[in-house]
Amino acid sequence: MAVQKKSAAAKTTNSDMKKADAFLNLKLVDAEGNVHTLPKGLPLFSDSRVLRSLINAAKANPDKEFTLTGTVWFPSEDAQEDIPL
Repeated sequence: MAVQKKSAAAKTTNSDMKKADAFLNLKLVDAEGNVHTLPKGLPLFSDSRVLRSLINAAKANPDKEFTLTGTVWFPSEDAQEDIPL
């Protein structure tokens, strides 16, 4: 019978994870003006001023749309260090 080693890091379960205060559902508008919904909502936590403001503005007006800008970052194929967050 094989001996199983316990992992040094504790496993995170769903009950251990912090519950999101809200989720940001993203849509992409292409060059022709067509709207495409991205498949997953981004969890938001009200522990920062900007996110708390976003959550409160959405609570006050649930149909409000926000304009965000973003970039796509591609990690190096041979990167051996942590991804900067």
